[in-house]
Amino acid sequence: MSIPSEKPAGWWVPFGKATLLVGLVILSIAATRRLIAQARAEFAFEYSTVSDQLAVAPELDPAVADYAKSRGDFWLKVSVPAQLDLAALEYRKAVELNPYEAFHWSDWGQVCWHLGQIESAERAFVIAESLDPNNYVIQRDIGDFYLAQQQIGMAAQHHALAIKLNSSLARSIYAVYWNLGESPMTIAESLLGGDVKLLRRYFEDCLAWVSPEEAEQLWSGLGRPEGGADQSSLVAYFDFLIAHQRYPAAKELWRQIANQFYHVQWDPEQEILWNGSFDLPLLFDGGLSWRIAKQLPNGVQAVISSAKRTDKSQCLWLHFDGKDNVAFSHIRHFFFVEPGETYVLRYRVSLLDLTTDNGPYVRLTVYSNPLLRQNGQVVTGTGPRELEQEFTVPPDGQWAEIAICRDRSEKLNARINGDAWFDGFSVELKTDTTSETLRK
Repeated sequence: MSIPSEKPAGWWVPFGKATLLVGLVILSIAATRRLIAQARAEFAFEYSTVSDQLAVAPELDPAVADYAKSRGDFWLKVSVPAQLDLAALEYRKAVELNPYEAFHWSDWGQVCWHLGQIESAERAFVIAESLDPNNYVIQRDIGDFYLAQQQIGMAAQHHALAIKLNSSLARSIYAVYWNLGESPMTIAESLLGGDVKLLRRYFEDCLAWVSPEEAEQLWSGLGRPEGGADQSSLVAYFDFLIAHQRYPAAKELWRQIANQFYHVQWDPEQEILWNGSFDLPLLFDGGLSWRIAKQLPNGVQAVISSAKRTDKSQCLWLHFDGKDNVAFSHIRHFFFVEPGETYVLRYRVSLLDLTTDNGPYVRLTVYSNPLLRQNGQVVTGTGPRELEQEFTVPPDGQWAEIAICRDRSEKLNARINGDAWFDGFSVELKTDTTSETLRK
């Protein structure tokens, strides 16, 4: 009788390795198919416009909460019109699969809200907030929910927290309260707290729609936070007062600006034209300061400088490079006037080789109905000029402007070249003494 031969030791090792290799290949294929299916589904959710294209979605693992959330988002936020019942099914599934994710409860709250299930929505939002109380998206959504229920006090609490957590939400949120008819001060107090930067931005935004009386109330309450209002708020409020013809208030505001930025006491009766001699630096960009456009036309440069041939005093220096037939009116200065009064505008111009038939000039405008507009002498050539313009303010005029201009020449290739220095601007009320001086 033959005896079976004994198998050599370790005979199973090659077989085990082969089995392990086959298993790894199978797992790799399965993982790859899963990744491909998931990618196709996510692409379909994001870009599909036809519901049939979502047929790939079931290839995803339905046991994953984020999968259910993505489908719910599609049916609620992408589908037109929204499919509320389908969204509710998916969001409910996401909550069941992962009840510890705040956004799943917030999503469930939103779809219940849209379905009119207010009690379920409120409960869902309460749970979402308890899971993630410092999430600005959830706080904003809860605020929106209470606002829709006309519970403005509750809504403001959540919206205020959302703004505190993410200040970029402020403008979109307080605009909604404006449309609901809430007063500007109430909105500021309930939503913005003591954030100085937000209050300043809010004040500027309010100026686009509030009345002058509301603006004054806001300015008293918000425009003077600790440290003083910033330049942007001051410019916006000054322009607002001028646009609404609140000239006495604008004068008082400029007194404050002069004190805050220049540490000087401004008297409009003694100095009608602010900084006409350019002695003060340009510390304030707006109001009664000289305004030079940030971008000038090709062919001209403008700067306030001491680069003058005769002395080192500050002046407005214009340089024309001779490459263009320049037209511009990009240098302006505003000032207050009194109705019915006659004034004399005086200034000096020094020229160097200003070669053109049509040089710069000073244009004076009094804002009245109709406008009073007066062009000064056009200057060319070389040498100093002492110039003046007399004007009488119409009965409804209180605001005036001077602008340094140059009109395009009608001659072909009339490019302007050379330099001009303007300084010594002053506006004086014409009196009997002034008239006598002029006659002499």
